Amino acid sequence: MQITIIGTGYVGLVTGTCLADFGLEVTCVDQDEAKISLLNSRGVPIYEPNLEDLITKNVTAGRLSFTTDIEKGIKESKAIFIAVGTPPNQDGSANLKQIEEVAQQIAHYLNDYKVIVNKSTAPVGTAAKIRGIIEDYQNKIDPNTSASVIARSKATKQSHPSSVIPAKAGI
Repeated sequence: MQITIIGTGYVGLVTGTCLADFGLEVTCVDQDEAKISLLNSRGVPIYEPNLEDLITKNVTAGRLSFTTDIEKGIKESKAIFIAVGTPPNQDGSANLKQIEEVAQQIAHYLNDYKVIVNKSTAPVGTAAKIRGIIEDYQNKIDPNTSASVIARSKATKQSHPSSVIPAKAGI
């Protein structure tokens, strides 16, 4: 399955790398050309144990790639993970500007049914906001959001938990 991760900060880069290590084809997209250039030359802009080795392994295997071409990333994927920054506003609330901009780009380039997962740190109601932005353009969406928290310096280890609790969808 082709996955696109939009944003190559801590959450996006680790998520994309771990999904590629599970065997999925992952394209990480970022508008920062310098960061994408660094990643394409096997440089790693953040520290996470084993991340550099996992990136090298999965790029070499052809499962992980990096680009600034958001149109291609959106059109060629089956699932899109939004992992962009949500810096605080002056009042302490989350600034959702980057999430809203990504939702507009997804809506613009959406060419088929996609699963959309918000990995950005965002308040309750953000999924509805994303859906609303996209529905203003098209009516082919069923966003699936994730409200997980990753512990820094343990994220690659957390992607291989010792136990998994099964759950039924819709509960």
